Amino acid sequence: MADYPSIRIVFSAATSSFELKNVGRVSEPVHDGITDCGLGYELVPCCNGPLGGDDGAGFVVAVVDLYDRSDRTIIGDRAFGSDPEKVAAFGVRFIEGSKRAGVIPVVKHFPGHGVTTVESHAALPVVRISREELLNGQITPFAAAIDHGAPAVMTAHILFTGLDPEYPATLSTRILSDLLRKELGFDGVIVSDGMSMRALSANYPTREILSRMFDAGVDLVLTHNEYDVFELIDLTLELFEAGEISRRQIERGTRRVLELKARNGLLPD
Repeated sequence: MADYPSIRIVFSAATSSFELKNVGRVSEPVHDGITDCGLGYELVPCCNGPLGGDDGAGFVVAVVDLYDRSDRTIIGDRAFGSDPEKVAAFGVRFIEGSKRAGVIPVVKHFPGHGVTTVESHAALPVVRISREELLNGQITPFAAAIDHGAPAVMTAHILFTGLDPEYPATLSTRILSDLLRKELGFDGVIVSDGMSMRALSANYPTREILSRMFDAGVDLVLTHNEYDVFELIDLTLELFEAGEISRRQIERGTRRVLELKARNGLLPD
């Protein structure tokens, strides 16, 4: 395995000593390392297992959250900065570099994780800022990424009371279907953050998590070793047979994922 710099190092270099025009170029060697190693899915700043084809093509996730808090343990220096317009510009260039390197860029964590210092792997963060503040700040880089053809967006396991006082973004129809799909015009693949993260698993039964994800419009569910995938498939079938999720919801998400893979040569001939 080649010795490539970490994403954090690349981000730091790209946002401090390098010009904006070089951000995409800086990201390419790291992305090339992903494909060289045969990895299909990188979750910044670590690799998270193959989802690509035999040629190693696959997904790379770009953090476009704002670095709004001094706590470096959550988003921290994974972010491009705290200024929405600057982060938007860097994010767009990073996306362009990812595409040139042959990987699919996924922007995360919609609608923004930088506004909280609560770790969603451990607990459910609750953000109490207005819709207007979110639209003019945290969501700005996501809107720019969507306008420049970002093919996939990862959700945040965060409760934004100004958008939906009842459900966190990953489970929220208001946030994913109404805001992300309708208002921002995103028609790509919506990827959930890790299903086993305590923000969800400690607060909702698995059955409700799956049902709400389908209702909200999640197309690709990120699972971890805590779950038996076959049991989740059986549970999904139970939800379908009970009328809690529809054939249309299943087929809609399947279509988006397959179309994305087909456009990027990830399906067998």
